[in-house]
Amino acid sequence: MTKAEFFEQLNDGLKKVRKDERADILAEYEEHFHHALAKGKTEDQICKDLGSVDQIIKDYRIEKILADQVTGETGNAKSIMRAALILMALAPLNFLVFIGPFLVTMCLLVAFWSVGGSLFLVGAAMFFTLLVKIFSSLLVPVLMIGCVGIASLGIFFMLLLLPITQLMGAMTFRYLKWNLDFARGH
Repeated sequence: MTKAEFFEQLNDGLKKVRKDERADILAEYEEHFHHALAKGKTEDQICKDLGSVDQIIKDYRIEKILADQVTGETGNAKSIMRAALILMALAPLNFLVFIGPFLVTMCLLVAFWSVGGSLFLVGAAMFFTLLVKIFSSLLVPVLMIGCVGIASLGIFFMLLLLPITQLMGAMTFRYLKWNLDFARGH
């Protein structure tokens, strides 16, 4: 796609936008082209980097509707319905970017915590079992050291998981806050 084709499609897609806003948008993309051409990129590469014109137009419309909701320019049922549709448009993003990886990560954390706890419990159980039979075998001291080692490995594993779990919690809350801010138009 050439620069002229890109701007023709963008201008056609923004016909319902006020002239001054459309001029600002076109000027912003003109600046993108200017900087990218100065860096030696071709018009086709720039168009690919900028993405689909249809997606640019959809993104602008979503931003405009949310901005109208925040500033209170429109409060009618049509604009509220648009805002609801925008939030529904976020659902696939949330599913792909957040819920899928979030669930996988949480399942892995639960599994690792289970492994760490199991190692600790197995080591502790073996240790106490050997204490009861302390005089029955010459290998008891070696087995006792092994049991303490397994239990220690479990504790070490859980100590490593603690900051990872805290980080996951913090990242989850940050993402949810971003999602809420995005929906509000901030």
